[in-house]
Amino acid sequence: MDDEGRPVKPWARLLFLPRQLTETEYRLGLAVVGIAVLIACSIAWPLVPQLLVNLLWGMGSVIAWFGGLFTGGGSPEVVAPVLTPGPTVLPSPFPSPSPFQSPSPSPSPFPR
Repeated sequence: MDDEGRPVKPWARLLFLPRQLTETEYRLGLAVVGIAVLIACSIAWPLVPQLLVNLLWGMGSVIAWFGGLFTGGGSPEVVAPVLTPGPTVLPSPFPSPSPFQSPSPSPSPFPR
C-alpha cells in the first residue's frame, strides 16, 4: 500500500481499486459467464429430465396424501381377516443339523 492506501502492485490495483469497466472488459466477463453456463448445462443436461419427473411425481404424491387426509375413507363395518390353514409340515426322520457345526470344512489349519 502506498501513502494514500492504494495497492502498489498492478494486479492488486486491477482487483481492488473501484473503477468503471471498459466495454471490452464487460464483454469478456459476459463471455466467461456464458461459457461457464454452457459447460454447466452440458454436464447437467442428462439429469434434468429425470429431475423434472421426480419433482412432478413428488408433487402429485403430496397432493394425493393431502387429499387423503380429508376423505372419509372408513367403512362402518369391520371386515375380519380370513384365516386359511397353512401347509402341513411332517417331521423329518433325520436329525436337524447342529447350529455349532458348519457343513463346510474349516479354513483354519487347526482342527476344531
